[in-house]
Amino acid sequence: MAGGTGIVGRILDWQYQVEKNRLHKRLEDAGELEIRLHEADVKAVDKLLEFPLERARLSLLPTMVILLAGCTAGYGWCLQKKVSIAVPLVLQAIIGFICMAGMNATTTLMIDLAPGRGSAVSACSNFVRSSLGAVIISIIQPIISAIGVGWTYVLLTGFLLTSMPLFYLILRFGPRWRAADLDSKPPAHAPPVERISSDETRPEK
Repeated sequence: MAGGTGIVGRILDWQYQVEKNRLHKRLEDAGELEIRLHEADVKAVDKLLEFPLERARLSLLPTMVILLAGCTAGYGWCLQKKVSIAVPLVLQAIIGFICMAGMNATTTLMIDLAPGRGSAVSACSNFVRSSLGAVIISIIQPIISAIGVGWTYVLLTGFLLTSMPLFYLILRFGPRWRAADLDSKPPAHAPPVERISSDETRPEK
């Protein structure tokens, strides 16, 4: 998993650069590159609102989730049938790599969407991941006792596949939500909002 972090980072950087070059070429071919950069007052196309940030970070995850689902089900049945220990170990390595890839991709996207709040993003991500892990650990043994190891991992695979629509939902509507969130924020040069009392919401530190 430690080695997977570096590999996944390079893959994410490569995918980001692919999307950046694609948007740059599209705007350049349309003769709108300099106009859009000037209008947005930015120097690179990945700072433009139309840059597909969600696709740059998450486009590979649906394929990884499908592969993870297959490895998870296979791992369970390998334990059920008590095959050679080498097979579950190989599947464990693949599962660990894919989990690391998914965690890195989603965390990177959240940090991109919340610049300057990386610590809060990482803390929330770790809290949710640890909480879900604690819940699964507390219920996994009763499930195994009831239906067996193989079918337990098939059940976990089913829960895993339910996340697939969420990826396409984010890829489809993410840019629209990001634009709406940007429009809802006051411009940087706007005067501070007058507050009635000190008990109201304070600026974030």
